[in-house]
Amino acid sequence: MLQRLAWLLFSFRGRIPRKSYWLAQAILWVPPIVEHLVTYGPALPKQPESPAPFLTVLNLVLWFPALAVTVKRLNDRGHPIWFAAIWVASFFAGWLPAYVGLSTGPMTWGRLEWGLPPRPNPFKTNERETFLGETCDIWNTVTGVISPAAKRLICVTPDGIELWSRAVNDVLERTSYAATVVVRQPVAPSEVHPPADRLDLKSWLATPSDAAPPSTWLGDVTVVMQGGEGMQGDQHTRTVRRHYPWTYTEDRYGDGWRRLSFRNETQQLDIRFESNPAGEPATLTIDKRLRVSSSATYKPPDSGRMETVLGELCSWSVTFVDRHGHTNECRTADGVVLKETGTGLWHRELIAVELSRSAIILGAVRPPPSIFTLATWGIPD
Repeated sequence: MLQRLAWLLFSFRGRIPRKSYWLAQAILWVPPIVEHLVTYGPALPKQPESPAPFLTVLNLVLWFPALAVTVKRLNDRGHPIWFAAIWVASFFAGWLPAYVGLSTGPMTWGRLEWGLPPRPNPFKTNERETFLGETCDIWNTVTGVISPAAKRLICVTPDGIELWSRAVNDVLERTSYAATVVVRQPVAPSEVHPPADRLDLKSWLATPSDAAPPSTWLGDVTVVMQGGEGMQGDQHTRTVRRHYPWTYTEDRYGDGWRRLSFRNETQQLDIRFESNPAGEPATLTIDKRLRVSSSATYKPPDSGRMETVLGELCSWSVTFVDRHGHTNECRTADGVVLKETGTGLWHRELIAVELSRSAIILGAVRPPPSIFTLATWGIPD
C-alpha cells in the first residue's frame, strides 16, 4: 500500500486514470488546508497580504508530487512530459487540472507513445542457474505493465523446458510457481496429443443441444454492431446470433484478426476460437463450468438511462469494472445488446446497425466441426 502511494505521489513514470488523479489531489490538498486553518483561524476574518512563511514552504514542497501526479495523468492522455510545463504557467493553470481530471479519452496500456514503454518481446537476461539438476537461462517475458519495475521472469532449459516462473513488481503480489521434479525418459506421442474425445463437441454436452426452449425463451435474434476499438479507433464489427440454447458471437477487427465465441446456456459451456490475419487458427479455448456460478446469474443494476437504437428501447448499465477501465452496455428487455462503450484498456464504441428477430437455424449458432479436428491444429491423427 505504501509503495503504491509513494509511486502515485512521487514517480513520473507510468499513467493513472481519473480516479487515482483525484485521489492524489485530495491527499495533496489536505496539508495546505489544515495549515491555512491553523494559521489564520477557521473564521478566516481577513486574508493577510502575504502568505505565512511556513505555508509558502509547504506549497513549494507539494509542487513536486503535484507535478508527478499531473505528468502521469498526461501520460494516460497520450501527451509528452514536456506538455506538463504548461502546468506551471499561471495562464493555463486553471484549465489543465480540469483537462487531466475530467477528460475521458482512451487509455491503452503499453501502446501510448508516452509513459510506460511498449511491452517488448521476451528477452534473455545474462543470468543462468541450476535448478533440479538442470541448467536454465533466465528470460524476462513481461516488462512495465503494472509499473516500471514489473517483470515476469522464467527459467528455461536449452531445450525449452520451463522450470520456474516468478513475478516481480513493486505494486501487487503475483503468482509464482516452480517445477518439483524433472524426469527425462521417452514419451509416447499418445501421451502428449490432446485426447480425441476432448475435441469432440458431443463430449461437452450432457443433454441434446437441440432441446426445446423453455416457455420463458424470448426468441431468436441477429444483431450486427460496428464501431471502433482501441486508441486508434480500429474498425470492429461484431455479429451476434441467438438461438436456444446457443449464442454465437463473431468479432472481426481492422487488423484482420477474427474471434468466434459460442455460449451454451444450458450446459454452462463457453467455446472461443481465434484466427490470425492470414486466416490460420490461432487459439481454441473450451470452458465448462461444473456448477452455475454467481456471475452467470448476476444481472447488472439498471442505471435508469434509456436509449432507442434501431427502433428498440434499451437500458444502460455497467457490466464490467476493473482497475484498467469499465464496460457499459445498453440492453433491451430481453437482453440484446444494442450499444456498448468501454473506457481505459477496454476502450471501444459499438452500436447496432442491423437487427433482425427472424428465426435462425441451429447450424448458424453452433461451433463449426472444423475447429475441432486435429488437422486444423497441425496435430497428426
